Amino acid sequence: MKEYVISGYQPEKLFNYFEDISAVPRGSGNESGIADFIVKFAAERGLFCLRDDLNNVFIRKPATPGYEDQPGIMLQGHTDMVCEKNAGTEHDFLTDGLDLYVEDGWLRARGTTLGGDDGCAVAAMLYALDSDTLRHPELECLFTTGEETGLYGATGFDYSVVRSKKLINLDSEAEGVATVSCAGGIGLDFSFVPDRIPVPAFCRPLSVEISGLSGGHSGEDIIREKGKLVVAKRADRTATEGVVVTKIVGQKAYILCLACETDFVAQNSEYSASAEAMLEVAVKNDAADRDALMAAKNAEGRTVEEMVTEKSGQTGEKIELAYYGRIEAPYCAAYVHFNKKLGTILGFNKEIPAEVAHTVTMQATAMAPVSISEADCPAEVVEHERKIAVEAMKQDPKNANKPEAILEKIAEGKMRKFFEENTLLAQPVVGEKESIADYIHKADKDATVVAYKRFALGE
Repeated sequence: MKEYVISGYQPEKLFNYFEDISAVPRGSGNESGIADFIVKFAAERGLFCLRDDLNNVFIRKPATPGYEDQPGIMLQGHTDMVCEKNAGTEHDFLTDGLDLYVEDGWLRARGTTLGGDDGCAVAAMLYALDSDTLRHPELECLFTTGEETGLYGATGFDYSVVRSKKLINLDSEAEGVATVSCAGGIGLDFSFVPDRIPVPAFCRPLSVEISGLSGGHSGEDIIREKGKLVVAKRADRTATEGVVVTKIVGQKAYILCLACETDFVAQNSEYSASAEAMLEVAVKNDAADRDALMAAKNAEGRTVEEMVTEKSGQTGEKIELAYYGRIEAPYCAAYVHFNKKLGTILGFNKEIPAEVAHTVTMQATAMAPVSISEADCPAEVVEHERKIAVEAMKQDPKNANKPEAILEKIAEGKMRKFFEENTLLAQPVVGEKESIADYIHKADKDATVVAYKRFALGE
């Protein structure tokens, strides 16, 4: 039985969970490990669980007896923590858990930040989800990511899965204080007329003369040249933010991602318009691939490559065409997550109800299948997964004396499980037991998916 540093405090399991998650590195941008921990927690308890590409995790627990008719409630907290350490402390926040200790009644981490913000919320939600004594209505818990660097997880989560109408955020600044409020924001454009004053006598006017320029569209030329300098200067930077855009024209669908360095630039409406403009060039030229698109020209005669470079000059950031894809099929559908960071285009062999196509495309976006079916799963992926399965069998002491043929059969079973979880048509519909293939066939027994392209920033 595990010995915990934190002992003698109630409720004991809550503190145990805090210590458990403190053993998992969970700095902002490094939340995959804690997401694995929470997903495993839910699976062990048979709870409905959904994990997205941002490593947000959503868990639903049924109401306890007698509370089935009460309105559900959602708890929310973030999994990431601020990672700071004292000078001289050897600690790698990417790989090392925290070294907890209790001193004079206070819980501390040796040489580093403690992660109480918002590890307390994570522990509290795990405690509530695990408890068989707490009385509650249907309980939904949302573990978000990237809070300390910009609320990226909360902003990017797809809330269509949520049933609750009320949310309790577990990230208050003051102990013992609850704030009842609503959330919202406002965009505002304003202008003003400045007060002008006469130039004081002691001021000396200056005359600035610019000459020797070659003429033409100087503003565009300056931006273009500046863009080249930015591209060269920031070549080693990573463009992990951006926008994904899609368009369907007849029996063709197009998807494009214009990437940048910061979310601040990505959320600018002009930046999205630039991505849309590049997509229009793709549609007009029916670009077959990324290279063809980069060489394609817009109505003004500029190539997409030049458009990307100019955008670097305008924003001062590394801008790149991170992805471009195109499909052709009798019926196409597209879905872009509302945060514009991931999207999918699908092709069907025939027209199907729009709501069915939308559900399937949204599923593909959220669950990231590696292929449409087992038949088109890349050979290298199949071989890699098979090797993992076989090696896992060999490493298990229980299989030490089993013949190779038996191990292969066990591995085949694991591969079937892999295809069920990672190919689109075999995956279960989120929240349901039926497969995507069966879901489509309920609408049309002859319909199926024949083309698939998906992209997500950061993957």
